[in-house]
Amino acid sequence: MMIGFAGWMNLKLADELEYYVKCLIGHYSSYTVPEAGNDSRVDGDRTRYENFADQLGLTEAFFAYQEKLAVEGGAPLVEDRLPGLEMFTPAQTFFISFSHVCQ
Repeated sequence: MMIGFAGWMNLKLADELEYYVKCLIGHYSSYTVPEAGNDSRVDGDRTRYENFADQLGLTEAFFAYQEKLAVEGGAPLVEDRLPGLEMFTPAQTFFISFSHVCQ
């Protein structure tokens, strides 16, 4: 067990979490950083906790957004969308806004 949750988490959940973290490590390790030189890559193992926290935060924010839309009666009308982004669904606009924050 790579993460060390066995003392306070059931083993099935710890195994699932370890699988997910390994997946994130592999995913982020495939990112290149052109500004850093020849074939520079993100060290997904080194940044695993930040990446995991970002993924969880984004997931929870999106769930909250979906809940807000459900309470308010659905997605905004096309005419209520941001100028220049009308071709995107509200969900796509949500993720576009997240990518802007991460720059």
